Amino acid sequence: MELIVSITSKSNQTQQSVACAVTPRIVFGRTPDSPVVLDGPGVSREHLAVESENGALFVVDLSSNGSWVNGTRLPRGRRHRVQVGDLVELPGYELRLETAALAPVAGPETAVAPAVPGVLEAAGAEPVAAPAAKPSPLALIQGFWRSFTSLERFAFVVDVICIGLLVWYFTS
Repeated sequence: MELIVSITSKSNQTQQSVACAVTPRIVFGRTPDSPVVLDGPGVSREHLAVESENGALFVVDLSSNGSWVNGTRLPRGRRHRVQVGDLVELPGYELRLETAALAPVAGPETAVAPAVPGVLEAAGAEPVAAPAAKPSPLALIQGFWRSFTSLERFAFVVDVICIGLLVWYFTS
C-alpha cells in the first residue's frame, strides 16, 4: 500500500510530504530508518508505527511520551485503526495519512466492505488488539531496550553495576 504522510512541525510550522510503502510496517521517530527523521524533545527513536493489514491502516504507539489520534491518546503498544485524513500527533509534530485507493477490508474487527478511493471505513474509537502471533522473548527485550533514550540506557547500565557492587560488598 502506498501511503502519503504530510508532516507539520509544531515549532516552526514547516510542512513536508513523503510517500512511503507500508510493507507491512513503517516506523516514525528519531531513527535514521524513519522515512522522515523527527528530531525533538519527547520523540523516541522508534515513536510510532503505521501498519497495513488487508487494506486497513493501523497505528501503534511505541513511545513512552505518547501519541494521539484526533486528540485521543493511544495506549502504548496497542494497535488502533485509523482513517485516511486522521490527525496523528507526536510531541512537536502532526501527521496526516493519505492514500489513493484501498483494497476491501476483512478481519475479526470489521465486516467486509467495498473499497472507496481515499477513504477507510472506521472500526470505532476503541483500539484493536494485536494479532495472536507471539513474538520471541528476545524480540520483546530488544523492542523494550530500543524504546529508551541513550541517557536512559546509560542510567540503567550504571544502576546494574551499582547493584552488582553492592551485592559483592555485602556477600564478601
